[in-house]
Amino acid sequence: MKLSIILLLLLAFSCGNPANEFDSKLIKRIADEDITTDIPSRYSGLDFYVKCENGDVAQVGINLLRFMYKENKMDISFEEFITTVLNHQQTFAESKYIDCFSLDKEISKQYHSQGFKSFLAIYFEKSHDSFRLKKSLSENKLETLFYYCYLNNYLSSFDDPSGFHYITKTSDLY
Repeated sequence: MKLSIILLLLLAFSCGNPANEFDSKLIKRIADEDITTDIPSRYSGLDFYVKCENGDVAQVGINLLRFMYKENKMDISFEEFITTVLNHQQTFAESKYIDCFSLDKEISKQYHSQGFKSFLAIYFEKSHDSFRLKKSLSENKLETLFYYCYLNNYLSSFDDPSGFHYITKTSDLY
């Protein structure tokens, strides 16, 4: 009986651990990026996720994070700011810049019951250095799906010409 409880707990903690930290190498690269030119950030097409005050989540881009950092005149470096924000150690109120959403219960249940690898196989197919979304989903299901990918250090993007959504492992971005 004790062994089965221990195995159950190990399984529960191994199935997508939200306590995982966001990729620190990518954070460093984003923070060190030269933004003094008119050239857009190479990370501007990627979706990042932050926590909202009510327990919901919001999708944000790197340009919005830079704007929020500059507007709030913080006493910390941009790297410290995005480290805190991308690791969900700071929450945001819904505003004209932050559009919070509740996680879809069906997608959440699938993620927690099957683990990330199985979850990935259900919704994505391998495409070169990334994974392409197999099927179309409602906006809330899609954002929830991408949020769970984010928790596992995959970032989502949308390719306008092809009309497909992709996720890329953060370590493949550097």
